[in-house]
Amino acid sequence: MSFQPLQGLLPNVARHTGITEQIMIAQALTRAHRVIVEHLGESAGSKLQPAYIQNKTLFIATLEHPLAWEVGLHQADIVKGVNAESPYPLIQRIKVIS
Repeated sequence: MSFQPLQGLLPNVARHTGITEQIMIAQALTRAHRVIVEHLGESAGSKLQPAYIQNKTLFIATLEHPLAWEVGLHQADIVKGVNAESPYPLIQRIKVIS
């Protein structure tokens, strides 16, 4: 009996159950938070929360209006950073919600 590594099994199971897209979106939200911290700083990272992705739009929640404006200034860099590790672009734009 041979053992197959879990790392090799997980993509196959995900593909068969149809959860691959949800896993990629969850990973993109985690990457989005990391990219926000890289571009805007740790204090902004605690006040900005990537909420969800819908129709290739990343929705970021915040109660700080100046941070929403700052996200708009860095939108291209954030989108590029989030899509960098994906096999295809998951987001094309960002909207800030409060």
